[in-house]
Amino acid sequence: MLEKVYVSVVVPVFNSADCLPRCIESIRSQTFKQLQILLVDDGSNDESGKICDDYAKLDTRIEVYHLKNRGVSDTRNYALTKVRGIYIQFVDSDDYLSKNMTKIMVDKLEKTKSDMAVCNYNKVFRSMTIPNMKCDTPGIYSNKDYLCKTLSDAGHHYYGVVWNKLYRRNIIEKNKIVFDKNVTLGEDFIFNINYWLKCQKVVVLGKHLYQYNKSNGATLSQCWYKRIEDCQSELENRKHIYRNYKEAFETLGIYNIYEEDILFYWIVFYVRQKLSIKDEYVNWTEEEKKTWNHQIENDADIKNSLQKVSKSRIVRYGKKYQLEYNIKCVLKKWGGLIY
Repeated sequence: MLEKVYVSVVVPVFNSADCLPRCIESIRSQTFKQLQILLVDDGSNDESGKICDDYAKLDTRIEVYHLKNRGVSDTRNYALTKVRGIYIQFVDSDDYLSKNMTKIMVDKLEKTKSDMAVCNYNKVFRSMTIPNMKCDTPGIYSNKDYLCKTLSDAGHHYYGVVWNKLYRRNIIEKNKIVFDKNVTLGEDFIFNINYWLKCQKVVVLGKHLYQYNKSNGATLSQCWYKRIEDCQSELENRKHIYRNYKEAFETLGIYNIYEEDILFYWIVFYVRQKLSIKDEYVNWTEEEKKTWNHQIENDADIKNSLQKVSKSRIVRYGKKYQLEYNIKCVLKKWGGLIY
C-alpha cells in the first residue's frame, strides 16, 4: 500500500548557499509526504551548514549531519548508513525537484514491481529551462537489457547520474553497494552499474521530473583552463569506469556480443581529446599538447579500441562530434548555453 512506503532523500551539501533553499523547499513540498530528508553538509565554508540547521528546526523530517571535507562519494556513503526508507532518492543541493517527482517515481516503481525507476530531466540555464533530449523509450526493461541501452551513450548524464533515479534500499544494503571514494569522475555511473547487476527490472518514465541546474556548471570555456594533470587524472578515472563497465557485461555473459560497442567508450574520449588539443587547451604550451597527444595515442586501452572499432564508425562519430562542438560554440556566444 502506498501509505506504507517511505522514501529517504539524500542531499550532499557543499557551498551551495545560493541554491540550497530552493532545493530543500522542493523536497519539503513534495506531494509524497512520507520522507526522511538527510542533509549532509561536507564542511561548507559559506552559510550552507546554517541553512541546513535552520530547516531542520522547521521540518521534523529533516536530519542534518556535518562532516569535514570528505568528498561527495564519502558523504553519500555516510548518508546511506542513516537511511531508513524502503526507497532511496538522491538530490544534488544546487538542483530541485518537480512537485510530484517522488510520488510519480514511487507509484511507478510500486505498480510495476521494478527495482529502479528512471525519469528524464530539464537543464536549467539561468532563467531558461531546456528539456534533456536523451531518453529511453518508456517501459520496463530487464537489468541486462537496460545495461545494453547505456551503450548508446555510456558517458551521458542520463545514465550516469543517480539523481534521476529511485532505488530500493534493500538491494543496496544486501549487496553492499557504495560510492567509490577513490574515483573523482563517474562514481555515480559505477554505483549504477553495480546496482543494475543486482536488480531484476528497471522502469523508465518519459517525464521530465528533475531540474538540473547548469547555471553554475561547466561551460565550454572551462576546457580552456584545464591542466594536463587534470586530463591525466580524467584518463585514470575513465579506466576505472571502463573496468567496471566491461566486468558488468562479462558477468552477464554478453561481453563478446557487444565488445565493439563497449570499446567505443574509448573512441568517444579519444575523438574529444584530439579536438580539445586542437581548439580548446589554449593555455597549454606546445610541449604539453605534444605530451598529452603522445599519451592518448599510446594508451593501451585507446590503441586497442582504435584497432577493433571499425574505421568508418570512428570517422562518422568524429564528424558528428565536430558538428555538435560547432553548435555549442554558437550557443556559447548567444548566452553561455551548453547542451
